Parts: sequence; structure tokens; C-alpha cells
Amino acid sequence: MLDLYWGEFLITPIPLHLSLNYCSHKCGYCFANLNQPGRQVALQPIMNLLADYQKRDTPVAKLLTAGYPVCVSNLVDPLATSNVEASMPILRLMGELDIPVQIQTKGGKQRDVDELLSFLPPSVFYVSIAMTDDNLRAAIEPNAPTIPDRLNLLRQLSAHGHKVVVGLNPLVPGWLPDPRPLLEQVKAAGATGVWVERLHLSPRQQATMTPRERAAVGADPLARARLRGPDGVELSHFNQARSSATDMGLEVFSIGQGIRSLFFQPYEQTYPTFPTMQGFINLCHEGSFGGRLITFADFCSYFEPRLPAWSGNINHYIGAVARAVGREDRGGAKLPSPASYRDILRLIWSDRRIRQCPARYACFGWAFERQPSGQNIQLVDAEGLPLLVFVPSGMDDYFVEYRG
Repeated sequence: MLDLYWGEFLITPIPLHLSLNYCSHKCGYCFANLNQPGRQVALQPIMNLLADYQKRDTPVAKLLTAGYPVCVSNLVDPLATSNVEASMPILRLMGELDIPVQIQTKGGKQRDVDELLSFLPPSVFYVSIAMTDDNLRAAIEPNAPTIPDRLNLLRQLSAHGHKVVVGLNPLVPGWLPDPRPLLEQVKAAGATGVWVERLHLSPRQQATMTPRERAAVGADPLARARLRGPDGVELSHFNQARSSATDMGLEVFSIGQGIRSLFFQPYEQTYPTFPTMQGFINLCHEGSFGGRLITFADFCSYFEPRLPAWSGNINHYIGAVARAVGREDRGGAKLPSPASYRDILRLIWSDRRIRQCPARYACFGWAFERQPSGQNIQLVDAEGLPLLVFVPSGMDDYFVEYRG
């Protein structure tokens, strides 16, 4: 399926993604395989769309026509044995149609890598490496390329003029006790940034794992993966990896961070892109709002000019990350249909159940004033929308006192 990149809106600058078959790399922690272990792609609808997308009036077709890139893929590795026969013709056709692609991969057979690089124009590659011990890799990621092969892939991609970032995703303390040696290797191989995230697997996902997968991943990581947030050990390790990367000049990204980061600069230099919360955070760090309260109008002044002006069936941007939001029967505000991107932004701005909500980022909080009576009053604009305070040093709450 070639579709909007629903769940990554405002997270990643790539607005479209391609999903294919299950992934034969068989990584024990793969959320996509655990959610849909036997999925199979229907190739003909994808090829039909590519054949006449310029004549179609759908959100996907409009974004393709506008020249936006496609992520291949957050749900599968295009170089995995189970997918390369399907992905390679699609990638070739996209190249012939001048549709840009961004590749997410752990690599594959060398002949398939060579074939891809023989026709792919300069692109951005995201390469996942979660450990340095290849014996551990063989247990947890049994059919994935070796760690040395992935480091060689980074060097090969860089030599061919592609931009490369690396995913320490998931970052698990027991799998990568000291992240620095791996970070030094990926930087030397040409990577410019690292995306760092903890392992998260829901109880339902863990229930679908095989006994071999559970044993390989380990009881301790699985127990932590069920938690909503990191415990002390995991948080310390997470911060160690991020600070080590920053110290050696790698750009760092994690969802929800509040620091200035140029992690997505390679994407923005290569493609027409969607705006991101990271871009808005960078703008705030540059002093654009001068320490004053930030309004929804300020928020829109950054995002709206960088998004399509049309309305469409795009409500699933919200449903993909927070199903109850946008449903009046669950306390949400009803979205119009068709919806505009401003409609989507309005919900994101004001509902912290949505992970892109600014109040969930470490550098923002909704403003409140403390009354002489001791009561706290949340500050809102003339439309009743919350006002935001930017806290460059970061904070742990959704609310921050505003003292004018």
C-alpha cells in the first residue's frame, strides 16, 4: 500500500510511505510483524496508482504530483528477502517517474544493494543498528544483515553520494551497554545523525511473540518495554547515548525532545518536505517569539505555509495516534470532513492525548496564572485555545506558570 504517513505527521518530514509484505529479517521486537505477522502486499493497486496518479484527486495522488517523497518503509525493510522482488520494480518505476524516495533499512544481500544503488538518485537512508555484538544480533534479528555488513553499507551509501542517518532504535541497555564505540563507528562511516528511541511493546504485541523471540529479547527488556516510560536505569542509558552522540558532533533526535537539532537537515536538503515539530522547536530556540506567550496563530504561521492548502479525507492523522480524539462520544471535538491541515493542527495544539501536541514536548507547557486565592487559571486566547510557554531548559509538566 502507498499511503499517507499517518502516524508520523509533524514527527518526520516525509509525508508518504510504502508498505509491503511481512519482513523476513524476523527481528523479534518488530512491531509491524507482531501486529500483522502474515501480511501480503497487493502490488497491482500500487502500480495502478503510479500509472495515473496525476489524474487522481486523492490526498496521496496530490502529494505525489507535488513532488513529495515516499518513505520505504517504516513497516518493512525493502531489502529483506521477502520484499526485494516487490520493492525493486516499484523503486525503479518511482525513479522513472521522478518520485523521490527515502529508504529505511538494515540492508540486504549485496547484489540487491548494488542494484538499488545503480539507479537510485541521491537520497536519504536511515539504517537501524541496535547492538554491536553480532552473536546477540543473530539471536534477536536472525535473518537481518550482520553488524559489520551494516557498517559497510553506511560506507557504501556515503561513497555513492547518499545522506545517511542511523537509528539506535530500539536502544536497550543490555543490548548496547556502551553506545559510544558504535556511535564512533557510524560517524566514521558517514552518518550525520542518530534517532534514539527506547523499546516499547504492548502486552498484546508481546503475547504474539514466539517463545524463541521472547527468550532472545530477554525478560528484563520485555518488562521495561511494557512501561509507558523509562525506569531509572533505562533513562540514564538513554541520556548517555544522546550526550555521547552530541559530544562527537552527531545530530540527535528523539520524539518529544525539546532541544535544537538539525537531525532532519539532510531530508530537507534532499526533498520537498513537510514541516516538523523539531523545526518549530528550532525556531523557538532561535528566539522568534521573544519570551512571550505563543498562540495557536503563531503555531500555524510556521506550519500552514509548509503544508498543502487543500482539504481532504485526512482525519486519520489524528485517529492513527489517538483514536479517542476527534470522537465526540469519547470527549473529543468533531473534525470536519473533509478536513484542512489547519483543522488537524487545531486538535494537535489543544489535545495532549495526541503525541504531537506541543505540551508533550520537553520545552513547552500550557500557560497558567496563579491567582491571589491560590487557584491556578489556565490562559487561553479569544477562541478558548490554550496559550503556550517556551522553556528552553526543559520541564517535566504539561503546565507552566506564566508571570508576564
